Amino acid sequence: MFVHDDYQNRGIGTESIKQLVAYADEKDYETLSLDSSIADRVHRPPAERS
Repeated sequence: MFVHDDYQNRGIGTESIKQLVAYADEKDYETLSLDSSIADRVHRPPAERS
């Protein structure tokens, strides 16, 4: 998930994560995880992501 710089600091990312956690809870998921390779890629500008 990525929130464009123009829309950051408005609670969009926070609310999205809250909704994701609520959905996972509703579906009785026991864990959520983030693949670190994905996390590393999103810290780079879009043109540099593969």
